[in-house]
Amino acid sequence: MLRVVALVFALSAGHPTGPSLAAATPLQFEALVAVQEAQSLLAAGNSAAALELAEHVVARAPFNVEAHHVIQRVYRLRGNSAGLISRYRGLAARYPGTAAAQYLLGNVLLSVESFRTARPYFDRALELDPRFGWAASINAILNQYDGNVSEALRLGRISAEEITNDVLTAAVYADLLRMNGLREEAIRFLQTAAALNPSEPGFLVELWKLWTRGVDDVEGARAQFAAQFAANRGRFLDTPEHAAMLARFLAGAAMADRDASRETWLALADRFPDTARAKDALLRAASMTTDLDDKIDLYNRILDEYPDSPIRYAVYERLIRDLIRREEYDRAKRTARGLTTEPDPGRGDADHLGRNEGPTAWGYTLEGIGYAGWFAAAQAEAGAKNVGWYNIRLGERRRREQPSTPQALVAARALDSSGSQDPK
Repeated sequence: MLRVVALVFALSAGHPTGPSLAAATPLQFEALVAVQEAQSLLAAGNSAAALELAEHVVARAPFNVEAHHVIQRVYRLRGNSAGLISRYRGLAARYPGTAAAQYLLGNVLLSVESFRTARPYFDRALELDPRFGWAASINAILNQYDGNVSEALRLGRISAEEITNDVLTAAVYADLLRMNGLREEAIRFLQTAAALNPSEPGFLVELWKLWTRGVDDVEGARAQFAAQFAANRGRFLDTPEHAAMLARFLAGAAMADRDASRETWLALADRFPDTARAKDALLRAASMTTDLDDKIDLYNRILDEYPDSPIRYAVYERLIRDLIRREEYDRAKRTARGLTTEPDPGRGDADHLGRNEGPTAWGYTLEGIGYAGWFAAAQAEAGAKNVGWYNIRLGERRRREQPSTPQALVAARALDSSGSQDPK
């Protein structure tokens, strides 16, 4: 049940859909291509361009649901919940007899408020169009939650029939089948969906997840899919989004293969070096690596290839943290000390130990990380069980354990940046 409830929120967030070109009119084809490009831009972090493109689509096709999903995601990313609700309340009011308008308002309310406030709009959408797949998918989950199994399966089947190219919609229906004792039917359904959508390998991932869920011999299921994975791996390296999806799946509970996940993240970075996901892929590959020297090699690769990227903050933070956890305290302190001498225009008031008052993207500074990292290493080396760091991110105030006395912070701030002596 937790899985399908999570999928409700995934559906409400909006998500990429695969190509569906059959019987498309020229306008529909143009909208499809534009929506897919908008989804790619959003995945790459370019929300402004994604929003502009999605707005262009809805100007010509006012009820293109996928384009509206992109718009809604951008509003949420920007924290503009009030504007989001106002916009879609207005749309629903202007088009009370249109299923898509009612569904889109329900989708907003589900993500911003609650099931209770959203559900009447999904119900209304289905009253207006009993085969409106997007509303049917969410209402299928809500009916399963209420114990109305037959209605849940009926609506799930409608959504799968009406929306044949969407991975999450298929995952919802497959999970409903599995939970209600129809596991083999769920497997056959996902096999068919995967065959119908060869350019969207996400269907294979959902099939693999289902295959390892609810079986006695999990290792046997994993071994069975290892051969399929090897045969299909190339399909996942066609786009950065597909590669990232595969890497996360391999590290997850279904496969629990961190080495394969690491290799996939590295393949993503090598194949798409100029995309926004490349540097994140290297950082994720490091997180999948258990050997400290290999981790450090990857950290250094990120710093060499992306010297001006805000990701260097996370790299230094993790590097110092990993050195401390491996009890390499001198190495951790040397790394931290080096950061305290690096010029950083985003540095704020020194009394806040790196709290950033300027426009740096991560909200904390290299110098702050250096001070905090040195202080954490010194405390850990001295045998302190409760290391006094804020997860090294002083500027973000993500406090794990606060230092017990202000004097300790003063000592860290007084560090001799030349490295000639340790703070007292």
